[in-house]
This record gives sequence, C-alpha cells and structure tokens, in this order.
Amino acid sequence: MSQLTGIPVGASGFIEPKRERISAFWILLALFILGAVTVSVLPGWNYVVKGLGVFLALAYLIETLRGRTHIAPEAVLYLAWLTWSLTGVFEHPSTELFFYVWTTCFQIWVLLVIVSGFTDGRKALSLNFAVFLLAAFILGAHSYATGEYQAAEAGTGVRLEGWARDPNAFGWIMLLATVALAYFWMLPTRAKWLKYGFLLAGFAATGISEILSVSRTHIAGMAFFFLAWIWLCYRKTLKRNLMVALAVIGLLVLAGYAGVQLTEQSGGTPRYQQILDTLSGRATGGSAYIRLQNFKVGWQLLMDHPLTGVGLSGFLLRVPYRLMAHSEYVEIAVDTGVPGFLLYFGILWVLWRRAGKLARQSDSAYVVQVANLTRAAVLMVLLTDLGRWNYYEKSAWIILGSLIGFTNAAWREHLAHKAAPAGEDSAAAVLSPRPAVGTLP
Repeated sequence: MSQLTGIPVGASGFIEPKRERISAFWILLALFILGAVTVSVLPGWNYVVKGLGVFLALAYLIETLRGRTHIAPEAVLYLAWLTWSLTGVFEHPSTELFFYVWTTCFQIWVLLVIVSGFTDGRKALSLNFAVFLLAAFILGAHSYATGEYQAAEAGTGVRLEGWARDPNAFGWIMLLATVALAYFWMLPTRAKWLKYGFLLAGFAATGISEILSVSRTHIAGMAFFFLAWIWLCYRKTLKRNLMVALAVIGLLVLAGYAGVQLTEQSGGTPRYQQILDTLSGRATGGSAYIRLQNFKVGWQLLMDHPLTGVGLSGFLLRVPYRLMAHSEYVEIAVDTGVPGFLLYFGILWVLWRRAGKLARQSDSAYVVQVANLTRAAVLMVLLTDLGRWNYYEKSAWIILGSLIGFTNAAWREHLAHKAAPAGEDSAAAVLSPRPAVGTLP
C-alpha cells in the first residue's frame, strides 16, 4: 500500500508551491469558514457570520487595491449567471422572494471571489482545507456530545444533523470533508504511520457520519468520489502492482459491507427502499416519489420558459408540493433558463478543463495530484447535483473556491514557466524543488 501514500515523483522530481503563509487576512478567512460551516444557520450566530463576511470583504478590497489578487474565470461566470438571472424577475410570482435569493447568491459570489482570490495569491489550499476539517470535526463532536449520534446508531429514527439543522446539509459537509482528507492523504510527511492513522480514522468518521445522516445522494457521492479519486490519482500504480490493486479492492468491499451493516442497524434501509419503489412504479408517496414528480413538472416549466426561466426560487412556488427540486440541474434550468444553465455549469466545465490541462502538462507532481483531486471533486459535484443544489451553499463554494484559486495560480505559473527562455528563471521560480518523496516501509 506504500504506493498509495504520498505524491509520486516524476522525472522532474517533487515540486511544491511556495510555503503557505498565515496572515491577518487568512485568520479572518479561517474564522469565517469555521462559522459558515458550523453555526451559520443558528439564530443570532448567522449575523455574526455575516459580520465576519463584511470585514472579510473589506479586507479583500484592500488586498485588491494593492494589486495582490486575481479574478478567476469561474467567478466571472458566476457573476454572468447571476446577472442573467435578473431577467427572470418578470416571471417570478414573488419579487420579494426573488431578490432575497438573488442577494444571497450575490453574497456567495463575493465568497467565491474572496476564497479563490486569496488561495490564488497566498497558496492557502492546505490552510483552508485544515480549517474546513476542523469545522467538520466540531459538527461531528457536537452530534456525539448531545447524544444525537448514539440515537441515530441505535435505530431510533434520528438522523445526524447537528448544528447544520438538516441531515442533507450535514451529509454534504461530511462529503466535502472527505475531499479535504484525500488532499492531506497525498501530501508527503515524515511521521507517516501517525499521519495515515489519523487520516484513516478521519475517513471512517466521515463515512459513518454520512451513513447515519441517511443522506442518500451524499452516500452515493462519497462512494463515487473514492472511486474517482483512486482512479484519477493512483490508476498507474494500480495497473503496475496487482497486490496493491487487490488490497484497495478489498478495503472498498470491506467498507461497503460495513456501511450496509450500519445502515440496517440504524434503520436507514426504508429510505433506500423508497427509491426502488419509485423506480418500479409502486410508490405513491415519500420523498423519492415527490422529487420524481417535481422533475416532471420542472421539465414542463422549462419548455414553457426556456429563455429566462421562472426566476430564482420560482420553481418552489410553481410545483404542487412547494419543495425545491432537489436537483441543481432542474433548479438552474427552470429558474434561469437554458442560457443560465450554460453559464452556471460553465463554472465546473472551466475548472475541469484547467485541472485536466494541469494534470497532463505540469512538471510538478504536487500540482498534477491536486489537479486530479480537483477533477474527482468536480465529478462528485456533478453526480450529487442530481439530488441537491449548491448555487447558494456556502460550504460548497469554500471547497470549490479553494480548488479554483489553486489551479488558477498553478496554470499561470505553468504558462510562465513554458514561456521563459531555457536556463532562465521565470514565474515558476517561486516553486522550490524538493528531494524525492519517500514511501511507507
């Protein structure tokens, strides 16, 4: 298994970006991430988080005026989508609700600009992910301390939600925390067994928490992410070493078996039965059935309003069950029309394309692995978008914004390195070579 620990060394050796720096600005960003992930939905605390956001925006404005920031193409696309969405106000049944949601989305755009811009300028990817993991740990610890975890495990019908106040939101945070754990798994370290022991415990904790949240979309997303991550980052190793491949398959099968047992013990099986009943046509109720009906209504709404859509959150007011579509594809298409759909999902396309170019062209093993992790995360988001939405979800854009900022900076440095004459320093000189990465004994 040693081949699956640490970042492999290419012909050019291991290269990592300049060392991350802790600044006053990042401390403010860290506090905001902690608050946004843990307590932002609680009464009173939401104003504290918003206040931190205002200070963060002002600090970032100062950074921008000093010429230390870059605007990522993804942030431009989000703003273009948000601007286009204004055309739907004329179709919306409630102007007040429309602008409430639009304002929330504008705040998300500011968050995306700040997180991606700061990560771009300071290479704060590890710092951002570490704070996100701390926030996820706080959520999990709170659930355990209050007895919610024990009640869910005992099959009492309780679902893990903690301070997130929603099992699906809780499951999404645990899924994003898994992405952060995967990032730290790939980083080289000297205290190998200690580090990998903690990370394996972290994977187990997020997996168990995911199952006890009984969030079907995110459980599927976690399984898919592991497969995508292993394939994109380690497929060459798996092809070369049969024993490693068999060990990985064995671990995945064991994890799947343990997940099924925990699901049955906690009483979560009926929620999966709902899906089978809905697909077979036997269901006449339940969340899976209602979502399927909403999808059908959404298709008709899109056919009736293909250009402007029905306005942000307009879908909610036009379906019999008065529920969100529980699919970002449906929500974006129905609310903002086909042009809005293309602009919004263009964000993930641009990120995927840049990460793919870095994975193929970069001389840095570190950058290649982060690029492949980014591609696995994008695929996971695209899959889970079938059953959730992210366009005004803060935790999603913290992780995506961090990956956007890092890949944006890495791509500029790659282009500068290619453009520099042979033997001369370039913008890539800020990358410092390191000796070969060791492997576990």
